[in-house]
Formats: sequence, C-alpha cells, structure tokens
Amino acid sequence: MVRELYDLLFVTLNEFGPVTAYALKTRIVFQAETQFAAAIPRKHWLEGYLWLRRRAAHPLIRRVEMHVFRDYGHIFRLVRPADLDDDLVALLHEGYMLGCQPLAGR
Repeated sequence: MVRELYDLLFVTLNEFGPVTAYALKTRIVFQAETQFAAAIPRKHWLEGYLWLRRRAAHPLIRRVEMHVFRDYGHIFRLVRPADLDDDLVALLHEGYMLGCQPLAGR
C-alpha cells in the first residue's frame, strides 16, 4: 500500500509540471527548480514533507516546523489514497509553485 501511495503522490505532483524525484538515504526528495517536498516511506504509511512560505492547516498535517528564511516545513501522513484530497493537493501545488522559483527568488 505504501508504494501505491507514493505512486499516487508522484503522479499528482507531475500534474503541476515537471518534477524530479531524488532518492536519498532517508527520504525521496521532489524538486522542480528547487526542492519543495519529500516523502519518507514507513511500514504502514507514507510520511510527507512540504515546504511553504506560510503556516498552513490541514487535518493530515501533524507538525509544522519553522526554518531559516521563514519557510515552514509541514509534516503530513498518507495512509490511504483518499487522504490526498483537494485541499492537500492545493497545498502541494502551492509548494510546487515555490519550488519553480530559483533559490535566489525565494
């Protein structure tokens, strides 16, 4: 099920435009011009990480971390395909649009 959640997330992100996925030791990073999201496969769910310029709210967001340059990291958990609802997709699109900006423009 975790693989299906990852595939659904990756297909959804690619609907916004070109996205590259980089597998690192601890996570898979999604990048447009710059990195904007990540996924961490767990045994029974897919943990997601999304960078935004603001603190956003969604029932699946478990934690928000403030980073340098006032960026916010949003940690969410996908357990079933229905978790990737329209509101979460809109937040992912917002992150993608930020990721389309060169780092100097952020």
